Amino acid sequence: MRETDRAGGTDRVLTVMSAVGNNTPGSIEIRDDVKRTIAPMEWTEKHDVLLCREILLTEPYRYKKGSVDKGKAWSTIADTLNCSQDLKFKVTQRSVRERFTLIQVKYKARNNKDEKSSGTSAETTELDDLIEEITEKERAAEENKCDVMRI
Repeated sequence: MRETDRAGGTDRVLTVMSAVGNNTPGSIEIRDDVKRTIAPMEWTEKHDVLLCREILLTEPYRYKKGSVDKGKAWSTIADTLNCSQDLKFKVTQRSVRERFTLIQVKYKARNNKDEKSSGTSAETTELDDLIEEITEKERAAEENKCDVMRI
């Protein structure tokens, strides 16, 4: 029998084994092993900047959503980041895709809020500039796809 409990960031595995060689007939041994799970990666602004630079180099937005080529582009980004000598990354295709979506949504929300409150945008960081450039290229790629479909 095996039971797994995922509470508090650890896997508790209870193993019930028959006691072979034990003098007491029908006795069982219960062993409680604690296995540590790997902590999720801690993203910093430096990680986000490097991610955005890789996105600009690989250009996954050129490919159709859900296509094999787009998946390969995200995998290439993840592999490149994992091999980075500057910062430590432990990412997958899915984690880089989801992280970029998150920072892009946060950027757009912050940008809209700043424009509504003051009429002008606040100081921009390198990350903001990279996200803006990626967003513009995504829009341009989407327009090109639409233009090709009309022809």
